[in-house]
Amino acid sequence: MPIVGFLPAADPPMRATIDAIADQLDDERGFGFRYLNEDGLPGVEGTFSTCTSGLAECLARSGELLGNFPQAFTHIGLVHAALAIAAAGPRNESFDS
Repeated sequence: MPIVGFLPAADPPMRATIDAIADQLDDERGFGFRYLNEDGLPGVEGTFSTCTSGLAECLARSGELLGNFPQAFTHIGLVHAALAIAAAGPRNESFDS
């Protein structure tokens, strides 16, 4: 809802929703799932990049920028993360059914 402008991310009920999503749908690494595997279907679903980046965007929209405006160190960290993701390549995992 904050991404499309329906509600501001800092709105208290929206912030509570964002926090609940982070608490319930993120794994220990901070990657987001679309849903919990409580649907009764066989197999396991991995994290979903769109959920991870959407949560990051909502958290950024709900927060207040403290300190310096992002500078070269911030961009270097982002570039290094992108390079590591690219170097990891696609993962071929089989799922038990």
